[in-house]
Amino acid sequence: MQNKRILFITHRYPKGKTTILEKDTAKSLFNKGNKVVVIAPTERRNNEETHIHKEDGIEILYIKTGNNFNETSKIEKIVTVLIRPFLIKRAIKKYYSNEKFDVIFGYTPFMANYKLFSSLKRKYNSKLILFLWDIFPQNARDLGLFKNQVIFKFLKYREKMMYKIFDKIICNCEGQIDYILKNNYNTQDNLILIRNSEFIGIKKEIDKQKLKKELGYNKKDIISIFGGNMGEPQELENIVNMIKELKDYNNLKFIFLGDGTQKSKLKKMKIENTISNLEILDFVEREKYEKILNICDVGLISLSKKYTVPNFPAKVTGYIKEGIPIFASLDSCSLEYLGQFIKENEIGEACLAGDILKMKSNFLDLVNKLNFYDKNNFEKIFSENFNANNIINLLKKELGDEENV
Repeated sequence: MQNKRILFITHRYPKGKTTILEKDTAKSLFNKGNKVVVIAPTERRNNEETHIHKEDGIEILYIKTGNNFNETSKIEKIVTVLIRPFLIKRAIKKYYSNEKFDVIFGYTPFMANYKLFSSLKRKYNSKLILFLWDIFPQNARDLGLFKNQVIFKFLKYREKMMYKIFDKIICNCEGQIDYILKNNYNTQDNLILIRNSEFIGIKKEIDKQKLKKELGYNKKDIISIFGGNMGEPQELENIVNMIKELKDYNNLKFIFLGDGTQKSKLKKMKIENTISNLEILDFVEREKYEKILNICDVGLISLSKKYTVPNFPAKVTGYIKEGIPIFASLDSCSLEYLGQFIKENEIGEACLAGDILKMKSNFLDLVNKLNFYDKNNFEKIFSENFNANNIINLLKKELGDEENV
């Protein structure tokens, strides 16, 4: 059977050694003999024009767009999201007009515009597969980003049309499947559960205590980490308020690592409450992050209590891969799904965001039984639920090419 020609349209595809699911999936499909093309934005702040970059045999078309992430004004974010489908369509016409693609992947929330994908489906007669990361626009409305009912209804209509044009929808938790079925957006046969995944890779042996000392921590320190975006969706104020209640526990240390719109607010809270056991750091290279992660005892998850749609953050994957117990502060909807997953699999503690005393109690329970968490259990859960080979095996089935995909 002939190898496939595959197009990924994704909101991120970092250059170099950085590994993310989108990149790992594209590389695996390429290594199976398929032709793979990736289209991703390069934001205005990067000072790059639209260009083609080749990496590991894969052709990536980076399209210059406005800024959308980190500290960007709401107006620029809206303009960027509205204009980007037009820029992508124009670039595809310019660079790949004579190509043919058998399969096209899209990603929510910003790389699944139904008009764009409808036109591509007609042009290439391709099968469309959607990776559902975020449920938009409801998640944005929960955070107060859409107050105008007319705009919200328009975006809901576009969301409904998006779900209908994709042949298969990959959901990362049971809650997303329930959401789609409850709203009659698609049928069970077209919905597939695949969690945020990574490839296993080769684990390096490390001397944790030596590394702790090297990074400025004591042998008895219990270190908790949050790495990633520090914005309204995370509502890390809840974690900071919990840390404030734990100031008397001298061996409890916390690290926030990343950027985001709420980072300066969190730093201000740290100073105002004289919290000495919390470090708030900038993003570091992947290699440095993994080094820091190796000395950590607890992985932190934080979601805004305002959410009414399920979320299953990618951080869960990284923590389980490293065998690090999870402490999760969650909205009531995510608590029902992610919280239950954490509890049933005995990989940490989860509680309702904003209930600071309950958060403190649950966190101390987790810390007191750190030695009881079984590394073998983490390995088993990762292998069964988060191994990226599961996605490749799924694609073999869905694309009807057991030999070549």
